[in-house]
Amino acid sequence: MNTTKAITAPTMTSNASTPWMALFVLATVPLFMLQPSIAVTLQTVALLSLAMVALAHMAVADHKHFDTAYLAIKLVAPLHFAMMIWLCVYIGREIGGASFAASYLASIACLFGIVAADAVASAALALVAGSCRSVTGLSLVTLISAKYAGLMGKVE
Repeated sequence: MNTTKAITAPTMTSNASTPWMALFVLATVPLFMLQPSIAVTLQTVALLSLAMVALAHMAVADHKHFDTAYLAIKLVAPLHFAMMIWLCVYIGREIGGASFAASYLASIACLFGIVAADAVASAALALVAGSCRSVTGLSLVTLISAKYAGLMGKVE
């Protein structure tokens, strides 16, 4: 009797990003109510980015706390992304002016730029932090997996 299993390609689960989206909505609602200034938003985005890099490094450096640090990154990532969007709205309004279409396009372009800059800065920081303890790629992989995987779902 042949008991071998067929190897299948990974599939995207449709409900994998549901907790990420719920946390994103919970993070966005207070932003609309509080409407923090651009300086506060920028400082918070930078602080959250640094915190996630530190958590990724801690997760890899200390295997006993990997699950806790990984979960912490996954919980902070939606707030971080909401803050980046809020920052882009401010910048887009300044660039585009009073026109809705111009400020919308400027905000979208700004979002791509800020997300790319954040990803590059976080990756560089994770690589530098990882090289100090000889875990160079692992903290970067952990950071990418926890921080950005919620946007698209989970590969199984």
